[in-house]
Amino acid sequence: MHAIEEYSEIGAGFGIAMRDLEIRGAGNLLGTQQSGHIAAVGYELYCQMLGSAVRELTHQPPALTIDVEVDLPVEAFLPENYVPELRQRIDLYRRLSRVSDVREVDALREELQDRFGKLPRPAVVLLQVAELKIDAALWLVKSLQVEDDYLVMTYSNRQRIEHLAKLHEGRLRVVDGQKAYWLTDKLYQASLSAKSQSNGRFQPSAARFTSSPAAVAPKAGSRLPEPVKQSKKKINWIMEARQALRSAT
Repeated sequence: MHAIEEYSEIGAGFGIAMRDLEIRGAGNLLGTQQSGHIAAVGYELYCQMLGSAVRELTHQPPALTIDVEVDLPVEAFLPENYVPELRQRIDLYRRLSRVSDVREVDALREELQDRFGKLPRPAVVLLQVAELKIDAALWLVKSLQVEDDYLVMTYSNRQRIEHLAKLHEGRLRVVDGQKAYWLTDKLYQASLSAKSQSNGRFQPSAARFTSSPAAVAPKAGSRLPEPVKQSKKKINWIMEARQALRSAT
């Protein structure tokens, strides 16, 4: 009865069917027996477990898991005046959290434009962040964050991150066993300028970074130029992250 009350609008049959699936379970495909309360684990987790079991039984590779933390100074959300209904926003956030391919993001982008009109800037950025998570997962990067004027990647596979660094020819610096620093455009230009003025003998100062309360100096050979002081140029962090992760994929 609660499900019928909640899904009372026109076209709510699918929602009622999904709620019934959560309550009674998927059942036995070859009989009438019900499998029980999917609500005990949640419908999303149940579907993931079922999909993993099917892949294992059919000897398929495991699905790509997108578990990347993106902590960038950007506004990425679905505004209330764009998607007014809370339930619709929650459903869209849920679907976006499950995408594992940029084509799925493109499909969701088209759906949003078709249902709600032109995307506002925060919604555009939200979809871009979803794409960044997919790109980062492909390189086994666990998180993206900002430190001064650097984009910092926390990685889980040294071989993958070193391969990415080689493709960028010095712009991505692996400084220890966990983190790599991406030189944003203004830092990279400053580095090239200083190197040119020194006739190729540029030795960046021993910049110290703070990944924890204690300052840690990068290893020799991986030192980075000091952050540019008093720069009025605003950094486009989405563009920088996309360039760092996607230009070489």
